[in-house]
Amino acid sequence: MDLTLNLFEILRWDSDCLDDFLEITERNYQTYMLKCVAEILTSTKSTHSSELVSGIKRLQAPALKRILISPELNKRVNLAARGDSSEFARFIQSSLTAEHLLMDESDMSCDAEPSVLWTALGDYQFSVSAVKKTKVMSQPKYLNDWGLLVDWKSPNTVNPIDDDIGKTGFDQIMPLNTCANAIHESEEKLSLSAYLIADVCPQAQSFIKRVLSVVCLRFSEGVERGYLSYSSRDRIGRAVLVNCDLPQATIPVLVNALIHEAIHSLIYRLEIHTPLSEIPKSASEIRYVSSPWSGKQLRLSTYLHACYIYWALYSFWDQASLFGKIDDRIIQEQRQHLIGGFIKNKATLKSAVTTGMIKPAIAKQIGNMTSVIKHESS
Repeated sequence: MDLTLNLFEILRWDSDCLDDFLEITERNYQTYMLKCVAEILTSTKSTHSSELVSGIKRLQAPALKRILISPELNKRVNLAARGDSSEFARFIQSSLTAEHLLMDESDMSCDAEPSVLWTALGDYQFSVSAVKKTKVMSQPKYLNDWGLLVDWKSPNTVNPIDDDIGKTGFDQIMPLNTCANAIHESEEKLSLSAYLIADVCPQAQSFIKRVLSVVCLRFSEGVERGYLSYSSRDRIGRAVLVNCDLPQATIPVLVNALIHEAIHSLIYRLEIHTPLSEIPKSASEIRYVSSPWSGKQLRLSTYLHACYIYWALYSFWDQASLFGKIDDRIIQEQRQHLIGGFIKNKATLKSAVTTGMIKPAIAKQIGNMTSVIKHESS
């Protein structure tokens, strides 16, 4: 089943099929990750591999899900696919132990100084020692009542392995002990953004809650400190917000960021089985097009993601126009930007199709977006 064919309808935010669609994508992704874990562990030469495979399969369903949807597991699966599985067994072992500690099912202790253990999601931290076997050192912070983790303090956010933040120019992460005010400001704005999404579009709220596993808050002290949001195919389910305490990170900007990054994660999941376009076999086969929204040169795959993202954002702000509690200037600013991009997108899509790398059904969906928006905005 090619679930990418449902994206046009699902991201309109009025589909009766959203819950079923998300349930299928969640199940497919978790099944895939469990298969990857078993295969990687089996292929490693660790003496404990078979025990870890058994331990994973015996884990209670809620705890197993917490590991399988963690962006850090996704990262390590991708590292193993690129030939580096050196830390994989250790990560699985620590993740299993942490989940058992969380369920009060572990008698783990150590003989030396207290050791620190984090869950795979980065929501709970434990101190483990021989004197006092376990002590919860850190508990999670959630986004309103969504159950969506907001993380600024776990190693996953503060010191992640092989991360892509250096590509963004925001590579000087501020020490947490200097970020108290920035964290508070970011939490307040993120909370207001979440309330707005829930009020305007409950389907978008449900979508974000079920697709994202964690929102990471980072704070940069680079020379040109600015706001940024991003996500990564290597860490599906994670949205990173950098410096969202700054004035330019307004509530509409953060609303867009949550929707934007959640859609990236959804499409990353779908593309494990059915890519939107052909995958280039070499650097010489990578194709670029100019974004009709930003003017930036984008890889073809990124451009296709952008079309679905801006379609979803158009649909969100279209519903917001009927909400009656948002400044009309804000709504018009958002709509004009989105509509303007789609009007210019006809030529961009034509250029993209000439590469021969886009599935005809995907090109048709994107063409339909432009037609609908032109009709509704005329």
